[in-house]
Order: sequence, then structure tokens, then C-alpha cells
Amino acid sequence: MVSLDELEAFDLMGWLANGDEAASLIYCNQSTISRRCQQVVKLFKLPSKTGQGSREPASYHMLQLERQLHQLYRFQHQGRLRLHAPFWTSRLLQARFKDPFAPAWMVNPPREKQAIDEPLRLLDERIVDAVITEGPQRSADDDLRYGCIDLFQSPLYLCLEPQAGLEQQGCSETVPELGHLVTVQPRPYLSRISRQCSISLFDLLFPASPIPGTRADSRPQARRVNVPFGPGSYTACFMSAGTLQLPDHVRLRSFCHNVERESIESLVVLRDLAFHPRIEELVAWLKSHYIRDLADQQMVSSLV
Repeated sequence: MVSLDELEAFDLMGWLANGDEAASLIYCNQSTISRRCQQVVKLFKLPSKTGQGSREPASYHMLQLERQLHQLYRFQHQGRLRLHAPFWTSRLLQARFKDPFAPAWMVNPPREKQAIDEPLRLLDERIVDAVITEGPQRSADDDLRYGCIDLFQSPLYLCLEPQAGLEQQGCSETVPELGHLVTVQPRPYLSRISRQCSISLFDLLFPASPIPGTRADSRPQARRVNVPFGPGSYTACFMSAGTLQLPDHVRLRSFCHNVERESIESLVVLRDLAFHPRIEELVAWLKSHYIRDLADQQMVSSLV
């Protein structure tokens, strides 16, 4: 049987794939994480590189049974539970986790340039205990594997990236909506599916115009978007309530176009844990702290 410390280190590496980040969550050093991981690899005869899967199905099945047992221990004996959150949410939660609730949960360090694409897989394998999803990652309502608690909905904006002359020009309600050349560039912290959805939504809302002098079905290189800003060629991205709350994105708030769509943020857990008291405590805490902060800034259109 693998020890609690060893499996915790191995699971953190499976979650974060970064020894320094894993070590920061359990207050040790990277070499300790590596040593503990090697013990798990040796015991279950796993590949030396995390994420490759097991060469022996029986060993992998035993590993999953151990994870289930250790998760049960965490829930019943007040061990630190694991919450995965998107970049913007993890940044906001880290500031809030300094209150007495903090020892009960650990949240992944903010990662601006490398998103985790399959958080629900981490949930299925019991590597993490709860996931706050990006909108497109949310589980389907008829998926019986999960319990999904919708937290809030917020307006979605198309925001122009600040560039020379834009901030000086500003935004005026008296300026008529003119056509502008805009290309969408999803933020790097979004998961792969969210980046794909951003591009698809942009294409849906702002259909591309053919390039002059070419056939109507020729692939265009830019799109005309009606936004109340001065002429120019801009790069834009979709931003939601959480992202616009971040200090380094404050400048974007002046150059946002409401696309009249909603972004939803949800907490997803395994169905067999959905009504556990510690999950209910987490939901209550999120509503009274994280969501309340967003609502106070008028960045939430409705609470679910």
C-alpha cells in the first residue's frame, strides 16, 4: 500500500506536471516530490513519465483503488481537498484562501500561459476533488457521472487589446458604430476547447467579409466588427467577469463591446460526493466570498 504522502505527491504531479508548483502546495521541495513519485512508479510499475498511463492494466486498476481510498480519507478525516480552477479564478481564490477556510482546500497556482485541458479527467481519476470549469468545459446535464452546481452567469465582452493611440482616443457614446478590422486572439490561459469556442463564437457573431477582388467563398484574413472605437486594425479577445477583475486587465474595461452572450461558471464534482458536507461548505464559501466579490463589482448578471 502506498503512503498518503507518496500518492499525494504523485497526484499533484499528475495534476500540475510541475514539480515546483506541486511542492508549493504541500510545503516541501521539488526533490521530495520527485522521490515520492518514484516510489509510486516503482510500486505500481508505471511508466517513468507522468501521464503516459500504465503498461499493466491490473496495476493501474490498483492505483485507482488507492486513489479512491485516499480520497475517502481526505473527506472523512479533514485532509486538504483539491480544487482545480481556471487561471482568473485561482488568482482571485488565492487571495481569499488566507481566511480560516483555507486549510480545508488547496487550489492550483495561477497559470497564465499553460492551461489544463482535461480537468474532468482529473476528477474522474480522483486526482482532484472538485473543479470550477470554464464555460465550454462544463459537464452535460444528463451526464450521470457528475454533480454540477452552477455558480453564476456574467456578460461576455469582446475587448480590444490596448495599443498605440487607442487609449488616448478613448470611447465616446457619440461616436457612430463604424466598421473596423478586428482579428480574434484567445487568451493563452484558456483551455483548448475554450479557445476553439472563442474563435467559433467570433465567426458566428461577426461573419467574415470576402477579400475584395476574390471569389465570395475565398478565406478572408480579417473581419469587420461594429464597435464604437476609432478606425484601425485591432486584436481582440473575449473576456468574462472573472478575467476583467484581474488587476492587469483593468485597462481592457474601457474598450469592451457587449456581445449579448452569457458566460457561466460552474462547480463540478463526482456525483457520489455532490452532497457531502465538505462540498456543501465549499459551495457556501464560494457564494459568500468569491461570487460576492464579483457581484459587488457588478460583473455578475445573475446568480444561479
